[in-house]
This record gives sequence, C-alpha cells and structure tokens, in this order.
Amino acid sequence: MGKQKSVRLNYLMNCILTASSMIFPLLSYPYVSRILQPDGMGKVAFANSIVSYFAMVAMLGIPTYGIRACAKVRDDKNQLSQLVWELLILNFATTLITCVLFGICIVLVPRFAQDKLLFVLMGSSMFFQMLGVEWLFRALEEYSYITIRSLIFKIIALCMMFLFIADGEDYIIYGVLTVAAIVGCVMMANREMAEALSPALIILVIEVVVAFIAYAVVEITVACRFDANGNRRKNKR
Repeated sequence: MGKQKSVRLNYLMNCILTASSMIFPLLSYPYVSRILQPDGMGKVAFANSIVSYFAMVAMLGIPTYGIRACAKVRDDKNQLSQLVWELLILNFATTLITCVLFGICIVLVPRFAQDKLLFVLMGSSMFFQMLGVEWLFRALEEYSYITIRSLIFKIIALCMMFLFIADGEDYIIYGVLTVAAIVGCVMMANREMAEALSPALIILVIEVVVAFIAYAVVEITVACRFDANGNRRKNKR
C-alpha cells in the first residue's frame, strides 16, 4: 500500500513539474517580450539554442545512464557513492572539454563575440547542470524534492524578472536569471549529495556556486546602471 502511494505521489509530482515547465513561461513571456522587444528576446533565444547544443554534448547521455545505474545500487551506500563519483568525474571531464570548445567558438565566431557576456553567462549553465545531479534524485525517487526545489526557484526567478527587467537593454539580466534558477537548484542539491559524496566535494560545490552568485550580482548591478554602450542610465520618472 505504501509503495502504491509512493508511486502515485511520484507520478503527481512529475505531472506538477511538467506542468510548471509550461505555465511559468506563459506567465513571464508576455511581460519580458514586451520589455525586451524582438531584438532582445532574439538574442537570448539564439544564445540559449546554441548553449543547448553544447549542453547535449557535455552531458553525453550520463543522466539517462545515471538514473538506471544508481537505481540498481541505491540500497548500497558504498557502491552508490563510488558510482556517483565516477559519473561526476566523467561528466566533469566532458563538460570541461565542451566549455573549452564553447569558449573558443565565442572568440572565433563573430556572431557569438557580439554578445560575449550573454553567451558566457548562459554557457555557465552547462557547468551547473552537471552539479545539479538531477539523475541522482530521480534514481532515488526523490520526485517531491525535485519538484519543490524547481518550483521555489522558478517563482524566485519570475519575481526577479518583474523587478530587474525594465527596458530593452536588460536582456543580459534575463539571461542571468535563467541560469540563476539552475544555480539555486544546485545549492539545494547539496543536502542530498552529502549522503552520497564526501564532504570535500560538497565544500567545492558550495564555493563554486557562491562565487558565481557574487559574479551574477555584480553583473546585474552594472547592467542596471549602464546601457550596452557603457553609458550611465538616467533614472526613469
């Protein structure tokens, strides 16, 4: 009976997660598209599409394999820890190589270089997707945790969009906020990762995430005060 309830709960949470992926864009898109206009939205959409291609290469099918492999040994803490370590190391290597290639493309491809900052910020999502280890939570059937953490940071990102996106030059802030939701999920992931990994890796994850948040805050502050040409913005009345 408990198992049936667990299956039903997981199914319900998965449905909520899927529905939220469609509802939140419907809530944010009208406002963001009106403020950023086609030009700003086009820049973010283009950067996101390019990053998505590189992200597929970086993940290398590890999430799909990780769910199946971790589910088989989830009752053995030692085997689970070893497996997660191996997958994380492999994923780190593929992500690092992909990020290097992505950086080279930003430098060499003129279209990418035009919005270098936007591509770099959105490209960082590849690294944080690796640290998010959602495949581990799915293998452990932590669908409630996945859904709750996703909803929390989607709501936060939605509120920040209404607060910080005020004119057409704020497309970089929009790009940062799309990555910030992933960063938040990574920070919450530390609780469950601590059960499968050593404290040393947890400390490393926290330091990387905190460094990125500090960088993102600076970028948002600068973007709010200066336009794309480096001129100080005038206060709107």
